[in-house]
Amino acid sequence: MIRSRPYRYTFLLIAVSFLLGIISPTPTYAEVPPRQLKNNALQKLKVAETGDDKIDKKLDKVVEHLEKSLEAYLWLDDWHLSADMKAKKVFDEEASAVKYMLSEIRKSANKKIIPEELESLFEELIVDLLEADILLAKTTLDIARVYIDIDKKVDKHIRKAEDMFNEGHKKQAEGKPDSAIKKFMKAWKHARDALKFVTHKIVAEAGDKWIDAMEEAFSTESWDGIVASAYSLEKMGEPALPRLIEEFTDQTEYEIFRKMIAEIIAEIGGEDAIEPLIGVLQDETDAELVRAEAAYTLGRLGNIRALEPLKNALNSDETRLKSMAALGLGILEREEAIPALMPHLEDQDDMVRVRTGRALSQLGAEEAFDYFVELLNNDPNADIRALAALWLADLQDMRASGHLINSLEDEDEVIACNAATALGMLKNQTAVEPLITALGVEGLLKIYAAQALAEIGDQSAAASIIEAINTESSQRARERLIEAYEKLTGQKYQG
Repeated sequence: MIRSRPYRYTFLLIAVSFLLGIISPTPTYAEVPPRQLKNNALQKLKVAETGDDKIDKKLDKVVEHLEKSLEAYLWLDDWHLSADMKAKKVFDEEASAVKYMLSEIRKSANKKIIPEELESLFEELIVDLLEADILLAKTTLDIARVYIDIDKKVDKHIRKAEDMFNEGHKKQAEGKPDSAIKKFMKAWKHARDALKFVTHKIVAEAGDKWIDAMEEAFSTESWDGIVASAYSLEKMGEPALPRLIEEFTDQTEYEIFRKMIAEIIAEIGGEDAIEPLIGVLQDETDAELVRAEAAYTLGRLGNIRALEPLKNALNSDETRLKSMAALGLGILEREEAIPALMPHLEDQDDMVRVRTGRALSQLGAEEAFDYFVELLNNDPNADIRALAALWLADLQDMRASGHLINSLEDEDEVIACNAATALGMLKNQTAVEPLITALGVEGLLKIYAAQALAEIGDQSAAASIIEAINTESSQRARERLIEAYEKLTGQKYQG
C-alpha cells in the first residue's frame, strides 16, 4: 500500500490526471505559462520579415518548427505536456529552432549576415524558449517529487530527472541553450516516467478493489455488479493485469469466474499475459473450460508466441479445447496454422469441424476449397452445409459460384439463404440471373437474394426486386426488399 502523507490525494489526482490526460492544477511559481511563452515567440517571428528572400525563407523554417511544437495534441493545457512520449516533439522541434537561431547569431559575429534587430530578437526568443522548457520540466518534476520513497523505480527516475535538470542549467550557463533544451527534455521524460510508475501502482490498488467487488458480485449472482466491475477493470488497462492474471491462473477459483477474467484480459491486451495464458493452456491438470478459454484469449491477443502452443492443443482429446484452439488460430491470422488445421475438417466432433472451417476461411486457406465444396454438397449435417457456403465466399474463389448457385435450390431454407449471401459476397455476375429467379421463391430466400443482388450491383435486377416488393404480403419482408432496392439503385423507392 502507498503510505499516507499530507496532501496525498491532491497529488494523486495530479499524477493520475497527468497520465490520463486530465488537466492538473496550475503552478504558482511563474506568471507566464510555457505554452504562452512559446506562442509569443512564434508570433514575434511571424512578423519579423527582413525583405531578404534567403533570410525570410530560413525564418519560415524556424516558424514551422515552433508551430509543430505547439500542436494541440502535444499539450494538456498551458502548463503541462501530454503524458504520451510523442510530447517529446515539443522539445525536439524547439531545439531545432534554437539551433538555427544560434547558428545565425554566431555567423553574424564577424560578418553581419542578419540585421541587428533580428539578431536581438533571436537572442530574446532563445531566452524565452529556454525558460518555457525549464518550466515544463520543473512542473512535472515537482509533481513527481511528492512520491519520493514510494517505490525504488520512482526514486530512480526522480534522481535521473534531477540530474538532467541540473545538467540543463549547466549547459544554459555555458551558453549552450540548444544542449540545455535536450537536458530539460530528458528531465521531463524521467519525471514523466516516475509518475507513470506511481499511477500504475495506484491504479493496481484500485484494480484489486474492483476484482474483489467482481468476486462478491459473482458469489451473489449480481450480473449488474459483474458487468460494472469488469468495465472498470477494462478501463484501467495494463495496470490491472497482474491481479487479473493471478486470478485467472488460480485453480481454486470457479471456472466460470476465471473465464470472465480471461475475457477482461483479452480486452486489455498486453505482452505480460501471454506466458501465463500459455501455461494454463498446457496444464493438463487444469479444467478444460479454462484451458479452452486460454486458447481463445491467446488468439485474440494476436501474439506469434501463441502459434505453436495452439497448434499443439489441436491434438488434445478434449473436444472443447481442440475447437477453441482452432478458433484461436483463425483469429491469430497466421498462415502457418493451415496445415495443422486441415485434418480437423474431418474430426468426429461437429463443433471442432465448425470452428476449424471458420478458422480456415478466416485464413483464406485455398487448400480448404475442395473440402468446403464437399461439405456444402454432401455433409449430413445441414448446419455445416450452410456454414460451408459462407466459408467458400470467404475464400473469394470464383469457382465456388456454380456450387453456390446450385444450392439456391436446396430444400433447406438456411442453406439456400446462405448460398445467396455467399454469392453476394463473391459479386460474380454469373449469379445475377439465378438470384433474380430466387426472388420468386416464397419465404426468406427472396430477401437474401435481393440483398445479394444489391451487393453485386447489377442494375438489371432493379425491376425484378420491385416486382418482389409489389407481390410481398409481409410488411417486414417488404421493408427489407425496399432496403435492398435502394442500396442497389441509390434511389428512394417510390412505390
